[in-house]
Parts: sequence; structure tokens; C-alpha cells
Amino acid sequence: MPSTAGNVTYFQSNSRRTFKPWWQRTPSGPYQFLNYSRKEVGLLRILPALTGAPEEPLYAKSRIVSLLKEPHYECISYCWGDPENTEMVIFQGKPGIWLWADAPCIDQNDMNERNRQVQLMARIYTDASSVRAWIEWPGSDQTMAPPSPYDVRIGTAWLLEVSLNFFLYGHAIPPVLDGKQLAMLAIMKVLFSDPFWQRIWITQELILASNIVLYYGALKYKLAGKSKFQQLTENMLSYLRPARLGERDFMACEGAAETSADVLERKSTMLGEILSPLYRFFQAELLSRTDHLRNSLNTRFDGIAKAGRKHDYVYAMLGLVPADARIVPDYSKSLQEVYAENTFAVMRAAKDLVCLLGATTGLPSMPTWAVDYSAASSSRILEPLWGVYSAGKHVEFSLQERPPEAIVVNGVLFDAVVFVSASFDVLEQTLSLDRVTAREFIVSQQRKALAFYRAHSATPLESSEIPRELLRILALDVAATMLPVGASCHRRNRLELQDSSVEQHILPRMFSILATQKLFVTAGGRFGTAEKEIQIGDPICVFGGCPMPLCVRPKVADGSTVYKLISPCYVDGVMDGQAPRIRKEQLARDGRDVSEAVEKIILI
Repeated sequence: MPSTAGNVTYFQSNSRRTFKPWWQRTPSGPYQFLNYSRKEVGLLRILPALTGAPEEPLYAKSRIVSLLKEPHYECISYCWGDPENTEMVIFQGKPGIWLWADAPCIDQNDMNERNRQVQLMARIYTDASSVRAWIEWPGSDQTMAPPSPYDVRIGTAWLLEVSLNFFLYGHAIPPVLDGKQLAMLAIMKVLFSDPFWQRIWITQELILASNIVLYYGALKYKLAGKSKFQQLTENMLSYLRPARLGERDFMACEGAAETSADVLERKSTMLGEILSPLYRFFQAELLSRTDHLRNSLNTRFDGIAKAGRKHDYVYAMLGLVPADARIVPDYSKSLQEVYAENTFAVMRAAKDLVCLLGATTGLPSMPTWAVDYSAASSSRILEPLWGVYSAGKHVEFSLQERPPEAIVVNGVLFDAVVFVSASFDVLEQTLSLDRVTAREFIVSQQRKALAFYRAHSATPLESSEIPRELLRILALDVAATMLPVGASCHRRNRLELQDSSVEQHILPRMFSILATQKLFVTAGGRFGTAEKEIQIGDPICVFGGCPMPLCVRPKVADGSTVYKLISPCYVDGVMDGQAPRIRKEQLARDGRDVSEAVEKIILI
């Protein structure tokens, strides 16, 4: 039972129960009519307990306020609990602090109210004087064991405060923690591994808040500003980058045992686990600009963020995107309708078709051009490269809806697949990847690639060595595929393979990326790579506003040729806008009008 003693302590720090989402009503009911034209919301006040007995109900008072009148209130950000394990709430009583929490302040049984209140979430959290983030204390069976639970809470709070101050503000580490960096990372990992950080709604709740107070056990820690997570993430990343490990006192401890590769790898692994949820919040802080829309709305980030209702993978992020990219929440619509509507809104607002690069693995019965926001796209491994290419730069952007589920775009169909290779194997990347394993993997993958290239190349190969042209194709003509995560992307004209680190790290990474891909050859003799779903006969095209070519599959419907998206692809020699010229040359040879090079293409 959460404690209500005082006017701000709405939970008990050693309680393992979360703030529950389902609330019983008094006969008159706490929910009243809301005037949406006045942006009205419900607030509640937690009232002091009468007896303090564990079985005593929670007492609260509710009121309706208009956000237009700038009321003073605080928000509660928390992880929803078990809907089968609820607390009795009695609405009545005396003054206290006015709070807003989504579960009790929104009638969860009224779909119309939920739809309207979701539209106001950005305003609710932006206008709040403070957001109190309640992160559940794990309880005695999950803590670091003796001494007493009280001492554990106090010690944990102190260690977390020291760690956060160090990573956020560069405060000195107390002498008592000399050589205890692993302990600092371990406690940070415990904090950021909590399910609280995985809830998708938490993202905009914390990003929009100007002031956050974290509550965890005995910890009460304030985060302020609009770049709080960016600052924390970038500071932690600076310790993770391998080039700086030896230069950082935090990573390189005193003593031979402490500076071993094993200790450094353990620290780096912990930092990576802490950064996984933090990086999503860092990305979310960048959402105020339209050119971040595509990245921002791929909200699940490989399973880090979770939503109870899959609609919320879109609705929970609406407060972070520009107004012209926001759709109207409607939980009565199917997932397919919501995801397609949102994808179209993002493309229209961003005035590009970058969404198409992550839209080839959608839900059943969903248009192939729509992004499945509830799952990470298989093409996301190539996401760092999407800003490097400009295959569609000479094709004018155009986007039109064609009900019920099609869109019409400008495109150039310039080639088709005639041969497809076998799949590449997968190599798990680790910091301690040994050279023997890396070398064996490279040799086996080179043989596969070389056999396919030798069979279809117009130039005879006299050597068993992998030719530079094939290596450039496998590397997708960019350095980014071969560099560590976090490195910048740049096109490069030559690949120098003299350094031994290339063999140990770069080539294994390159072939690991290709594990999701296949090599192919087009009718025009161009080599390329695409996802495994590609088939012989699939056309290759470029679209205005899309940086990479796409493999499509034609279908005749109602007398018109329409296309399904299959995969984004790399096609050698067409990544800088050459496709329109290639198509015009084809049309000229056939005696046709070269103005037909750009077509209206229907995607379904």
C-alpha cells in the first residue's frame, strides 16, 4: 500500500508495489465531463492516511482544470503495475499537492476520453512544474544482500548520486571509491535496467519535462534542462570509445590486475548496457526537428522500448514531433491503419521517402510502404548509411494518397535482378574477437563472395585474391560499414588493407552486416546487395526523396501495375543519382520519349 503521509510522499521507498493503473470508483465516480475545447484535464491530490494500516484505502481528491489557465501541478512518471493487483482509491478529502498521473486521471474505460487526453499529453508534461519519476525499488530479495535493507537503500542512494554527478557534471570521485569503478558502473546498471526505462510513454514524459526528480529507494536526484539525457549519454560514450580507454582514469585503474583486458572489457560491457536505454532518450531529445522524424519514430529501438498497447509505439511519441507530423489518436483503429497513417504523415512532413527504407517488414495485411513501429526493421543495420547516399536526388519528390492503402510517388525503374547469391554467415562481434576466428570467418565468406563474383563478372579474374572492386561492393562503398559504432560516415575511394586491424575488426564487421544481405547482379551487369527476400526478376528503382534504391515486385490490380516494396539495396554505380540518366539512355536506344524516365509508381 503506498504511503500518503505528508503532502508529497505518495509512495513508500521500500515498497515493491508500483503505482497501480486501475482504480475503483466511489458510487458517484471520480470522473467528470471534460471540455476539450478548453483543454481540460483531471488532477488529483493524495491525502494523508487516517490510520496508516496496510489494508487502508488510498484517499484522494479530484478536480478539473483548464491547461489554458496555466494551473500549478506536478506529474508522476511511473511504470504501470499488474492490473489484477489493484488498490482501493476513495476520492474525497482535504488539500494537498495537485498531481497528474495517467492511470487515475484518465478514464481508462472511456475510449473517447483516452483519445482526447493522449492529444494533450505533450502539453500536460511540458506545463508541469516538475515530473516525479518513481522507479520501483527492487526489494530485499533482489538487492545486494546484507547489511540491513535501510543501510542498503542509503548506501545505494549515495553511490548513485556520486556516479550520476561524475558522469553528468564531471565531479571528482571520492577517495573511498578509488579503484571501485566497477561498483559505480554496477549500480548505474541496476538503475537503468529497471523496467521503468523501457516503457514507451516514459520517453516523452521525461523528455518534455523541464525538471525531473528521480526517486529510487532513498535516492532523490534532480535532472534539469532540455538536453539532460544527451549530456549523460555523450559523457558516458566518451569513456566507452576504445581509442580513449587508456587515457581515462575511470577506465584504467591503478595496478596491473585492474588494467587487464578482462577488466576493461567488463567495464565497457557495463557501459554499453547502461547506454542502451539512455541512447533512446538521447535520440528522443533530437525530435524537435523534422529531419529527425524517420529515426525518432522507429521507437522500439531493437526491443528496448515497450508498450502495453501496440498503438502506443506511435501515440506515445506524438508529443515529440512537429505538429504537422502528428496524427489524431484513435484506439478504435487497427494497428495497420495507425502505422500506415503515421508513416504517410511523417513522409509528408519530412518531404522525403526515407521511411521506405525501414518499411519492408510490416504486419500482415499492412501496406509494404508502411513502417511497423512495434518491431525493429531488418534493414535498420544499414541505417547509419541512409544519410550517405543520394540515389534519388535527381527525381522530384512527390507523394499522394491513393485509397484505401496505396501511395503514388515519382520513381525511375532502371534495372532488374537476374542472378542472386547464397546467404552469408553470421559472426557474433565481441571486444575479444581473436584473430584466428576472424581470419577463418573472413576466408569462408570471401570464398562465397568471390565464387559469385567470378561467375558473373564481365572481367576475368586471374588471381584467387578478392579484387578491390568486389571489396568495395561488399563494403557498400562507404567506410561506415566497417567502423566501430559511433564513428562518422564518409564515402571513400580506396580501401587500404595493410593494417592488421582491418583483418581483425573491419572485415569481420563488414561480413557481419552482410549476414542480412545477398549479392545480386542486374540485367545491366551491375552488382549490388539487398535483403534476403530479393528474387530473380525483381525490378530495381529509385524514388524522389529516397537516398537508396529499392527492390520492388510488380503486381497487376484492377488493370494497373502496382508494386510491393521488398528491400532497400546498394547498386554499384547508381548511388549518386545516376539512375535517371541510365533510364533515359535506355529509352533513347528504344526510340522512346526520354521524358518517360520518371514515372508515377503505385506502392501497395
